[in-house]
Amino acid sequence: MTQFRIAALALFAATGAQAMPQAAAPIATVDIPASTIVPSETDLARTYQDKAQADPDHAQAWTACAAAATKRSASPAEADDYAVQMAKVLKLIVADPSRSPCEDAIPPALWAAAGGAKPTAARVAKPAPVAVAKPVPPAEAERLRLQEEAAKADAAERERVTEFNRQAAARAKADTDKILADKQAGLRAREDYQTAQAQYQTDKARSDAALAAQAEYDRQMREYRAKYGK
Repeated sequence: MTQFRIAALALFAATGAQAMPQAAAPIATVDIPASTIVPSETDLARTYQDKAQADPDHAQAWTACAAAATKRSASPAEADDYAVQMAKVLKLIVADPSRSPCEDAIPPALWAAAGGAKPTAARVAKPAPVAVAKPVPPAEAERLRLQEEAAKADAAERERVTEFNRQAAARAKADTDKILADKQAGLRAREDYQTAQAQYQTDKARSDAALAAQAEYDRQMREYRAKYGK
């Protein structure tokens, strides 16, 4: 009997009662939502976010531009409709509504598609009537009354537009923050999946090696028994 067969018999006697090694169970697949795996954040969106911080007087406009740029990077299929919505908001707050303040985020064609609304906030209230010493004719008094009411209505409209712009900018910022948060969550999920997959491959290789060694051992034991009748 060769030394190898003697060693094999000793190994069989020591481990015969143990169970056969089992193959490593495959890991569960991690489903990563396609909407959260998006391209890296564009420098364009970051540029307008920085402008919103550096230029607080026009923060609402720059935030809307950043939201449009981020949407174009994260969800191209929805980017055009979203850009038109942001253009409608911007036309109410920019000094020159005839052109986009960020044509690389909201192209001229989409700016035009938003319509020709002019900024109500740009209206200048008419001056209050000047008091006169002499009696005012009824027709003039009525004109002055209507003029004052128009000025009050204009001030109320400007206040309404300002509040609308504030809310629109807040929604745009919230959308941008959510898109970026979803993107980071998707990247983390993908990294976790890749790490788990690598560990599975390592465990499987070890299991396959153990099964192969056991199969070789069993083959040699069958040959030994056949040859020596044991």
